[in-house]
This record gives sequence, structure tokens and C-alpha cells, in this order.
Amino acid sequence: MSLFKKKAPKYTPPPVPQSPVEEPQQQANGVDNNNGAQKSQLVFHCQQAHGSPLGLISGFSNVKELYQKIAECYDFPPDE
Repeated sequence: MSLFKKKAPKYTPPPVPQSPVEEPQQQANGVDNNNGAQKSQLVFHCQQAHGSPLGLISGFSNVKELYQKIAECYDFPPDE
């Protein structure tokens, strides 16, 4: 007769299923990407404070270019 109780086996969590491999999409943002590059094109929606028409800005790669394109869209100098 044993003085100590037998320990229950430790809990082992069930194996984690692997996530399915996603196939690359052929079309993103309405542009056909057959070249294999997965580069998304950002579209910036902007509007002036006084309720101007909505401007859709795309084709920029950094903030400075974004500001320049906003200035072009609303016909004011990029310095402002």
C-alpha cells in the first residue's frame, strides 16, 4: 500500500492544425498582377475641412509624394 496517490498524467494540448496555404490572387485593387509581384496600391481619400469634393489620391510611395499629390488635386502649392 502506497502512502502517496498516483499522479494523473499531465495534460497535453491537441496538435495545432496548420493553416491552409493561400494561393496568390491574380487581381488586387482592380489591377491585374500577372508579374508575380504582390505590391498593393494604396488609395488615400481626402477632403478639405470646408466640405470640398472627395479626392482619391494614388500612385505615391512616401508621405512627401502624398502631400504633393494632394496639393495638385486641390490646386494649392505643396508648401501649404
